[in-house]
Amino acid sequence: MKTSFYRKAHFIGAKIKYLRTLNKMTLEDLIVRCMQINSNSAPSISYLSLIENGKRNPSNDFMESICEIFQKNKSWFEDKNILPSNEKANLKNQFEFLLHSSILCHVSSMNDLPLLSIDNLV
Repeated sequence: MKTSFYRKAHFIGAKIKYLRTLNKMTLEDLIVRCMQINSNSAPSISYLSLIENGKRNPSNDFMESICEIFQKNKSWFEDKNILPSNEKANLKNQFEFLLHSSILCHVSSMNDLPLLSIDNLV
Protein backbone atom coordinates (compact mmCIF):
# COMPACT_ATOMS: atom_id res chain seq x y z
CA MET A 1 0.00 0.00 0.00
CA LYS A 2 2.83 2.38 0.76
CA THR A 3 4.22 1.94 -2.77
CA SER A 4 0.89 2.85 -4.38
CA PHE A 5 0.70 5.98 -2.19
CA TYR A 6 4.10 7.17 -3.39
CA ARG A 7 3.28 6.28 -7.00
CA LYS A 8 0.01 8.24 -6.83
CA ALA A 9 1.76 11.21 -5.20
CA HIS A 10 4.47 11.08 -7.86
CA PHE A 11 2.02 11.25 -10.78
CA ILE A 12 -0.07 14.01 -9.23
CA GLY A 13 3.02 16.04 -8.32
CA ALA A 14 4.55 15.59 -11.77
CA LYS A 15 1.36 16.82 -13.41
CA ILE A 16 1.16 19.86 -11.14
CA LYS A 17 4.77 20.71 -11.95
CA TYR A 18 4.15 20.14 -15.68
CA LEU A 19 1.20 22.54 -15.70
CA ARG A 20 3.03 25.10 -13.58
CA THR A 21 6.09 25.16 -15.81
CA LEU A 22 3.98 25.04 -18.98
CA ASN A 23 2.28 28.23 -17.77
CA LYS A 24 5.65 29.78 -16.86
CA MET A 25 4.73 30.03 -13.20
CA THR A 26 7.15 29.86 -10.31
CA LEU A 27 6.33 27.95 -7.13
CA GLU A 28 5.54 31.29 -5.51
CA ASP A 29 3.23 32.31 -8.39
CA LEU A 30 1.22 29.12 -7.96
CA ILE A 31 0.99 29.61 -4.18
CA VAL A 32 -0.33 33.15 -4.69
CA ARG A 33 -3.00 31.86 -7.09
CA CYS A 34 -3.97 29.14 -4.59
CA MET A 35 -4.27 31.74 -1.83
CA GLN A 36 -6.59 33.81 -4.01
CA ILE A 37 -8.91 30.83 -4.42
CA ASN A 38 -8.69 29.27 -0.94
CA SER A 39 -6.18 30.70 1.51
CA ASN A 40 -6.74 27.82 3.94
CA SER A 41 -5.58 25.17 1.47
CA ALA A 42 -2.56 26.97 -0.02
CA PRO A 43 0.67 25.16 0.89
CA SER A 44 4.03 26.76 1.62
CA ILE A 45 6.62 26.90 -1.14
CA SER A 46 8.64 24.08 0.43
CA TYR A 47 5.54 21.90 0.83
CA LEU A 48 4.51 22.52 -2.79
CA SER A 49 8.00 21.45 -3.83
CA LEU A 50 7.57 18.23 -1.84
CA ILE A 51 4.20 17.63 -3.56
CA GLU A 52 5.71 18.20 -7.01
CA ASN A 53 8.55 15.79 -6.23
CA GLY A 54 6.12 13.09 -5.09
CA LYS A 55 7.16 13.18 -1.45
CA ARG A 56 3.81 14.45 -0.16
CA ASN A 57 0.24 13.89 -1.27
CA PRO A 58 -1.86 17.07 -1.77
CA SER A 59 -5.06 17.68 0.18
CA ASN A 60 -8.45 17.58 -1.53
CA ASP A 61 -8.93 21.33 -0.97
CA PHE A 62 -5.55 22.06 -2.55
CA MET A 63 -6.41 19.83 -5.52
CA GLU A 64 -9.69 21.69 -6.01
CA SER A 65 -7.73 24.95 -6.19
CA ILE A 66 -5.27 23.42 -8.66
CA CYS A 67 -8.13 22.13 -10.83
CA GLU A 68 -9.65 25.60 -10.90
CA ILE A 69 -6.36 27.35 -11.66
CA PHE A 70 -5.41 25.06 -14.54
CA GLN A 71 -8.99 24.29 -15.65
CA LYS A 72 -8.54 20.53 -15.41
CA ASN A 73 -10.81 17.84 -14.00
CA LYS A 74 -9.63 16.04 -10.90
CA SER A 75 -9.69 12.79 -12.89
CA TRP A 76 -6.95 14.20 -15.18
CA PHE A 77 -4.58 14.26 -12.22
CA GLU A 78 -5.48 10.70 -11.20
CA ASP A 79 -4.61 9.30 -14.64
CA LYS A 80 -1.18 7.69 -14.55
CA ASN A 81 0.00 9.28 -17.83
CA ILE A 82 2.13 12.34 -17.30
CA LEU A 83 1.28 13.76 -20.72
CA PRO A 84 -1.94 12.79 -22.49
CA SER A 85 -1.23 11.55 -26.00
CA ASN A 86 -2.93 14.53 -27.68
CA GLU A 87 -0.67 16.92 -25.72
CA LYS A 88 2.38 14.90 -26.76
CA ALA A 89 1.26 15.18 -30.39
CA ASN A 90 0.74 18.94 -30.01
CA LEU A 91 4.20 19.37 -28.46
CA LYS A 92 5.76 17.28 -31.21
CA ASN A 93 4.00 19.33 -33.91
CA GLN A 94 5.04 22.60 -32.27
CA PHE A 95 8.63 21.42 -31.99
CA GLU A 96 8.73 20.24 -35.61
CA PHE A 97 7.29 23.56 -36.79
CA LEU A 98 9.86 25.54 -34.80
CA LEU A 99 12.65 23.23 -35.91
CA HIS A 100 11.76 23.52 -39.59
CA SER A 101 11.30 27.29 -39.34
CA SER A 102 14.68 27.64 -37.68
CA ILE A 103 16.41 25.38 -40.20
CA LEU A 104 14.92 27.23 -43.15
CA CYS A 105 16.14 30.52 -41.75
CA HIS A 106 19.69 29.33 -41.07
CA VAL A 107 20.46 26.80 -43.78
CA SER A 108 21.18 27.89 -47.31
CA SER A 109 20.87 24.54 -49.06
CA MET A 110 18.81 21.43 -48.37
CA ASN A 111 21.98 19.28 -48.42
CA ASP A 112 23.20 20.95 -45.22
CA LEU A 113 20.18 19.93 -43.09
CA PRO A 114 21.17 18.25 -39.84
CA LEU A 115 19.61 14.91 -38.95
CA LEU A 116 17.57 15.23 -35.75
CA SER A 117 15.07 12.89 -34.19
CA ILE A 118 12.06 14.29 -32.36
CA ASP A 119 11.67 11.02 -30.44
CA ASN A 120 14.92 11.66 -28.58
CA LEU A 121 13.77 15.12 -27.49
CA VAL A 122 10.14 14.50 -26.43
